[in-house]
Amino acid sequence: MLKLWHKDVLNHPAFLMFETQVKRQPQRVAFINSQGVATTYQQLYQRAVFLQSLIPEGIGPIALYLSYDADLISAILACLALGRPYLPLDPDFPIERNLAITKHAAVASVLVNENEPNFAAFKMVAATIPLMPGQRDQPILLKAQADSVAYILYTSGSTGKPKGVYQNQRGLLHDVMQYSKATHITAHDCLSGIYSAAVNGAIRDMFAALFNGARLVRINPQETGLIGMAQQVAKTGITIFHAIPPLLRRFINSKPAANLLKSIRLCYIAGDRLFTADLQALFDLLPKETVVYNGIGSTECATLYRHWLIDRKTHIAGTVVPVGYAIDERETYLHWREQGLAEVEVQSPYLALGYWQDTELTERTFYHLPERPGWRGYRTGDLVKVLDNDLFVFVGRADSKVKIRGYLVDLSLLEAEFRRFAEVTDAALVTLDDDNETRLIAVLVGDNEKEALIKSYLSQHFSSASMPHNFVWLKALPRLPSYKLDAKKLNALVKDALLQKGANACVMAHGLDLSRDAHSAYFLPVLQLWLKVLKQPDVQLLQKSFAELGGDSLDLLNFFAQLDLILDKPYPAALFSVSASIQDVLDVLRNTGRSLQQRSAEAVNLVVVPPFVGFGWAKGFIEHLTPELRVIMVPTSALYHPIGEPQPELTDVVERLCAYLKECIAIDSVTHFYGVSSGAKPAFFAACELQKQGIKTGTFIVGDCAPVGRAEHFAAERLQAYSWLTSDIPYYHGAVVEIIAALDKTKQLKTFSSLGWWQYCSKIHYLPLLAEHVGCLTAPAVIELINRLTLDGEDEYLSTELSQINKVSMAANNALLTQQNLLAVCLYDHVVAASDNFKQIYGFNLLLARQRVAFKQTTSALLD
Repeated sequence: MLKLWHKDVLNHPAFLMFETQVKRQPQRVAFINSQGVATTYQQLYQRAVFLQSLIPEGIGPIALYLSYDADLISAILACLALGRPYLPLDPDFPIERNLAITKHAAVASVLVNENEPNFAAFKMVAATIPLMPGQRDQPILLKAQADSVAYILYTSGSTGKPKGVYQNQRGLLHDVMQYSKATHITAHDCLSGIYSAAVNGAIRDMFAALFNGARLVRINPQETGLIGMAQQVAKTGITIFHAIPPLLRRFINSKPAANLLKSIRLCYIAGDRLFTADLQALFDLLPKETVVYNGIGSTECATLYRHWLIDRKTHIAGTVVPVGYAIDERETYLHWREQGLAEVEVQSPYLALGYWQDTELTERTFYHLPERPGWRGYRTGDLVKVLDNDLFVFVGRADSKVKIRGYLVDLSLLEAEFRRFAEVTDAALVTLDDDNETRLIAVLVGDNEKEALIKSYLSQHFSSASMPHNFVWLKALPRLPSYKLDAKKLNALVKDALLQKGANACVMAHGLDLSRDAHSAYFLPVLQLWLKVLKQPDVQLLQKSFAELGGDSLDLLNFFAQLDLILDKPYPAALFSVSASIQDVLDVLRNTGRSLQQRSAEAVNLVVVPPFVGFGWAKGFIEHLTPELRVIMVPTSALYHPIGEPQPELTDVVERLCAYLKECIAIDSVTHFYGVSSGAKPAFFAACELQKQGIKTGTFIVGDCAPVGRAEHFAAERLQAYSWLTSDIPYYHGAVVEIIAALDKTKQLKTFSSLGWWQYCSKIHYLPLLAEHVGCLTAPAVIELINRLTLDGEDEYLSTELSQINKVSMAANNALLTQQNLLAVCLYDHVVAASDNFKQIYGFNLLLARQRVAFKQTTSALLD
């Protein structure tokens, strides 16, 4: 057995620390899950031995797609013993993110529960290991060494693309040793496990408990709620409570009973700024002897590089709690900048090893120190202010835009000032770049009637350079599953709120009284639309044209397509011009007497969801639609980022699309959907989601125009296209029409697959067209189909002959999928013979079917 935290332990594999505790106290409780089920050290050990037997031999990482339970803990231990890096995937994170991480990490295998809904999805990117019950009472297979890679943890990606940070077992042990010694962890302690196992914050919780013979208690705030967290603390006797400041703040505001927290001796806080107001509220809640352990670190530093213990007698003068002093063998150096700020560099032999599968970024970020063999350096990007007592106050990130009006603004100090007000329950600061100027936006949660009071206070205590350009009030700040601020979503919310404020300012500038002037009621939504399309909130630019404001023909089309949605009749097409100003548009609306459309309960809607590139073909398409059909052209800006930027996750696009449509669709109206090219997938998911929410849906139409060789984008296969990889595909209770262009620009027949749609909808029809590229989307047959949807109000628009052919083709699909190959060939022959319209399309399917039959027969013969 290893001597507890003797320096020599760093030369041994990490699993030996756990094994030492198993030998000392095999029947002691090691882990308690969120349902209160306890698992002993011996049981974790025996389960780890069994899970080892499931893992195939190799050297690559093992991904663990498991809930935070005893199986996850045992699987981690099994990987550590084998010397295989473990990659934890949190099931609470979007499946697209987990699949992308799995693929990027080039994992050897994924351990996943066979009953997990996303089990099949992982088969597309890695070998899957079904989780099975079982234990083995025998010694574990120990192959690891101190320098074996222990884990790969992907950063949250809240401000960019997630990166996989990896560390060896020596570095893992050093971090746990530093934490254990600093906070005097013993076998009598009970540690909270609030952090997701997929993030850096969980490292110390799990291993400090298991390597010290203590207990680890899983607390999932999403399951228990804030009050339930306090009850879990009381029930399990947690002594070390670890939470990120934003979650801790919410926990304190829930006002838990102090008697539920009387077991806590240490409150560990890291991962974000802690304010003195938070600290005081915490001390008011916790027992008198409780101390607070605060620090700063990162996944790359594995984990903290500054820390200290704070009790009630500790004097803190400022509004932000300092992050402490340097940790042994993790030395900090300062690179000074303007206005007394410095960027922190950390030097240590125990930094993370680098970024998994990204040698270039690793070499650019971490560097060796020739004068100190075995040591390496890392510029953290953390900006700090150094106090007289050598404490650091974290100000912000060096790569964040904190230079406002030519001055470097202390954002953390400003945020702390907002929190002085009882009316402000949460706060954040956002910077936006517009016309070479950085604007500072204060985002507050609370009572917006106090905005004037807050502005007055700031003007008296801060320079004009620190004053926010705008204030935005939200109901809540968006957060990731890790409870960190979701910077991407926050920026989007702020931009939308500023556009609305800009529109209101325009209305005020025109002196409109919307409560009295019925004809001016459309001004506000029209102005909001103008500002949103052109992304220009300045009220002084009303006289400038689209072209003068940087708008192009695509912006113009987006604007007028959406403008028609809010009017009682279409805007005059003759006035479509990039030389038009918003004043011209408003004048036409006033002079022609147009007003906001009164949504009819009997309205028939057609939602058209664009691809990334927008509606270059839309004008000609709309002109030929029946006037009874209310067309909702969803703007690209409502769903996607500009071309060239990383696009949002599928779940984000679907969420945006649903929110957009709920503002446009009357509850009692019938809504058809038309998903175009890359817009087809989010359109389908949104149609299914809205259908679940009770919105009356009609037919889902899908069309595409990809070049030859991109067959994965056609038919049902588009639902699993690589751009938004997912296998969790919903079911549409209604008909789907697949529009197929039979020819492309080179006059070559395309290859299409009719397989798959039957899994996801009640009925599938194909509409083949002899058209080129996007011509298939505006062909007369498509427009006739959509117009008939309006007139009939149902999906029975195809001929009896076509319906019969469709039934046969579905039978052919089923026969092929169930390996009834000869039957499939016969059925496809019948389809081709029945209609000339299908020959060019199904001829290829027939050929594919025959090729598959021949391939299977050849393979069977070889095997025999």
